[in-house]
Amino acid sequence: MYPLHTFWLRAPLAAAAACLAGVPAFAGTISGVVKDSNGSGIVGVDLDVFDAVTGVKLVTPNDKSQTGGDFQVTVPNGVYRVAFDTAGIVSPILAPKEVLNVVVSGTKNMGTIVLAAGIVVTGKVTSAGGAAVVGADIDLLDAVTGAKAYTPSDNTNGTGEFRFYAAKGSYRVKAEPPIATKLVATIAGPFAMQSSTNVGTISVSSGSFLSGKVTTSSGAPLAGIDLDVRLAGTTTSIPMANDTTDAAGNYQVVVPAALIDVTFNPPIGSALATALVTSVNAASDAVVHAALSAGGIDPNPTELILGQTFAGAFATSAEVDEVTFEAAAGLRLTVDAKRKAGTALPTFELFGPSGNPVSTSGFVKSSALGTKLTSLPLVESGSYKIRFFPAAGGTGTYTARITVVAPPTWKLIKAAVNVAAADAVVEVPIESVAGSKLTGKVTAPASSGLVPAVVEFRAPDGSSVDLTAQLTTKGKSVSVVPAGILLAQSGTYLARISGANATTGNGSASFKLTLAKPPAPIVTE
Repeated sequence: MYPLHTFWLRAPLAAAAACLAGVPAFAGTISGVVKDSNGSGIVGVDLDVFDAVTGVKLVTPNDKSQTGGDFQVTVPNGVYRVAFDTAGIVSPILAPKEVLNVVVSGTKNMGTIVLAAGIVVTGKVTSAGGAAVVGADIDLLDAVTGAKAYTPSDNTNGTGEFRFYAAKGSYRVKAEPPIATKLVATIAGPFAMQSSTNVGTISVSSGSFLSGKVTTSSGAPLAGIDLDVRLAGTTTSIPMANDTTDAAGNYQVVVPAALIDVTFNPPIGSALATALVTSVNAASDAVVHAALSAGGIDPNPTELILGQTFAGAFATSAEVDEVTFEAAAGLRLTVDAKRKAGTALPTFELFGPSGNPVSTSGFVKSSALGTKLTSLPLVESGSYKIRFFPAAGGTGTYTARITVVAPPTWKLIKAAVNVAAADAVVEVPIESVAGSKLTGKVTAPASSGLVPAVVEFRAPDGSSVDLTAQLTTKGKSVSVVPAGILLAQSGTYLARISGANATTGNGSASFKLTLAKPPAPIVTE
């Protein structure tokens, strides 16, 4: 396949799903002790456990540190972000802390968690007119690296004021009003916060909504795509809240009422390429959609037969796997790509025989396990290609089952046959996919005078299929295909019917098509 980069690990979703359902399948424990920098155990620190993939907070009863600072919570096996919230401790003031990628498989002892001395950060957020902004999220961004500090309980209250604990440092303060307020996020500072600090009043201005959807080139929704907005033609970046796409690929942010450039950024190391839309007029609410394509290729694509399951693996977050298969117009295609192990959520692009992306809009959905395309009508016959890649980076194994359903008109083909003149030919079209088998017959009543004969069976490429061994005549009425014809091509076959010995009259054709069954249910890349 085509590895390019590595990417950060994320966890399987089964653990969070089991916990949310109240069934701690494969339960494990997280334990340890919380102390201050002097080595004293801290009582009352609140533990919050979040699934590393979804960000969902688990329900963990009795999750406060006890006498001596000891803590223990029960969770399903998985990978988590464990946060230590000090907001409930009055004295001493301790900085909150979080630990990433805590792997739980049975018992996980985190050892001693040391909480540094903290500070209190206070201030107020108002609109440009001076009204209090309620529920604004306040973030502390490292003044040098831009990294966000962990600061729980940092939203503004009913009077627009905020107060929370943080670690000492030099920060910029980002205020993110609730999106419903239609107020633009802003960044103030930097502030040297070596002791408790009041940053004063932060004023935010009115803006416009920018919304849309981000998909692959063929329409599969892309989650986790980050938006970067700048004033048009400049490098002036606009701060925004909740500026990544959701599971359905949708986003909505508030931007200044101005001319802007919008960049859609996939995760670092992803197989996807960045997309840029320039000179968007956001003087009023604007809608901008984007389609991102995978930049890599697979030098060794895997050939499948419809009905088979492809078992693949992403060794890096930039790897691309390709499969090809033969299909025909009229079939309805289903592709069910699911993660098996690891952190990568598989998604895909579909390309038709022409080489162009096939739109899957309205037929495809993403979930916590992967991406599923359901009953997409195919409009071309020939060789199709699916390009799989991790939707939001990560690595791991996955499966993709590729199946089709034939319309009723494929399974039983019936047509009237009216040979009006000697040597006239009636053509009956038969849609098929390579590997299918055909049986059938052509009949005419005795009163008709027609002695039916299949004079030619023409393949989609225009060549004739030799039917000498398959055709028989019973009396004067039946031309049949007793053993079944193996159809080697995908597309439209033509049964060309005439009257033997220049006979004419009315009859009927009836054919039955049986789609090929794959020789092996699973094909490994």
